[in-house]
This record gives sequence, structure tokens and C-alpha cells, in this order.
Amino acid sequence: MKTVLIAGCGYVGSALARRLLAAGYRVLGLKRRPAGLPEGVIPVCCDLADREALRAVLPPAVDSVVLSLAASSSGEEAYEAAYDVALGNLVDALGARSEPPARILFTSSTSVHAQSSGEWVDESSPAEPTHYTGAIMRRAEARVLAAAGPSREAIVLRLGGIYGPGRTRLVEMVRRGEATLTAAPLYTNRIHRDDCAGAIHHLLELERPASLYLGTDAEPA
Repeated sequence: MKTVLIAGCGYVGSALARRLLAAGYRVLGLKRRPAGLPEGVIPVCCDLADREALRAVLPPAVDSVVLSLAASSSGEEAYEAAYDVALGNLVDALGARSEPPARILFTSSTSVHAQSSGEWVDESSPAEPTHYTGAIMRRAEARVLAAAGPSREAIVLRLGGIYGPGRTRLVEMVRRGEATLTAAPLYTNRIHRDDCAGAIHHLLELERPASLYLGTDAEPA
């Protein structure tokens, strides 16, 4: 039975956990508190900002680690806390293990791409963010990819804007008559929560994966 540690077992991480459990995986969920973890997930509770506590609670051996962290708010400090400090501490702690995981996957964001003129973007496109959110995510990507080695694969999955159950803000704005349309077409890249989970599951099982993937719906919206 393969063991997967999901760090940040929240909106996407919980959907992934349920999917992996159904597929026969042993799943550990790393959160500050166990509340909200899906049934069957083994809780690993720690504040990722606490390096010593993190090293103490990490399980001795896991096959794969999914870094599905989320900032506590949209502010720059919150992003730095999640993707510079917390992610960095976890990557360092995993690298110090006598049996490091064979595969690490980080759910990044398509916000690292600043293209906005209607051009198509793929894995070969430049990622030169102009906003702090994308810049911080790029640093996190580099940190994860630098952890790859002869016996450890590192994967970055850049996800579009995530929608799904419970995320109905735009729909509610339309219902209240508060949503507005611009004169020119405005395109966004989106992906459903369950498709996020499916993509991560696929990449955990894929032989010889690439180091970078984009995860979005087949067409812009």
C-alpha cells in the first residue's frame, strides 16, 4: 500500500484524499488541526512555521508528498508565510529524512504567467509574473524543483482558478445583479476542484513524469 502525505489538506487536498483512499492508498493529512479532515485520513498536526515541531511529527517514510498549501489571505505577507516559510520548512525537513519521499508535487498557480493579450500559454511559455502573488509562487516552484535528485522526482502543477462545490461567489453576484461585463472579451483559465484531484492522482502514478504541467479546463472561459 502506497502512502501519500498531503500538506494542506483543504479544498483540493481533501478531494484528493478521498480519491486516493478510494484507490487503496494510505493517506496522511498535514494540518494545524485535525478538524475537517476526511474520514480515513491519518492526521499529522503541526504549524509549518515551527521547524523543530515539523521535524518531530513527520512520519518516518512516505512514498509521495503533495504540497497543496494555501495562503491565509490575499495579502503579500500571507503569501510569504505560506509559500516562502511554510513550504520552505517542509521541503527542508523532507530532504533531511533518511528516507525522503520518491516524489514531491507542488500545486502552484497559472498566476506565474503574466501574458494578457489573448495568446495561448503552455508549459514552454515564459513565466515572468508582474504581481507579488506570481513572484512568490515562482520562488516556491524553484524551491521544490531544486529538491529533485537521483532518487526523488519533483513536479510543479500550475492550476488555473479553482471552482466547484461551495465556491459560488460569481454565481451569487450574477443572481444579485452585481456582476458586470466588459465591452471586450475577458478570458480566464479555470479548473474544477475534482479535476484538480484527478490530475494530481494521475501525476502521482505516472511513470517518468515531466517536472512541469499546466492544469486547466480544455477551453478558457
